[in-house]
Amino acid sequence: FYSSQGPRIEELSIDGDELSITTSPVDTITVVCGTSRTAVHNGKAITHTTLDLAKLRQGWLLREPSPWIRVVALDAAGKRAWTNPIWLRDL
Repeated sequence: FYSSQGPRIEELSIDGDELSITTSPVDTITVVCGTSRTAVHNGKAITHTTLDLAKLRQGWLLREPSPWIRVVALDAAGKRAWTNPIWLRDL
């Protein structure tokens, strides 16, 4: 499930460390996790991206990986769509 102020998250799939996301046209697609790390794709009218979830496990202060991620899409008008937490076994 996801919530939205306007943008649509049309498809989301995870294959290994790759998260593939299809949305209505947005300017930013971000994946956040419980360790405050992010993976981001910025542009104009983005409708699809693939993000590397391995980036969420990097950092010298990271003690344990986050068990969840959330996808946030932001359109040109500042409207957002965001997923419920997506629980992962071993992110």
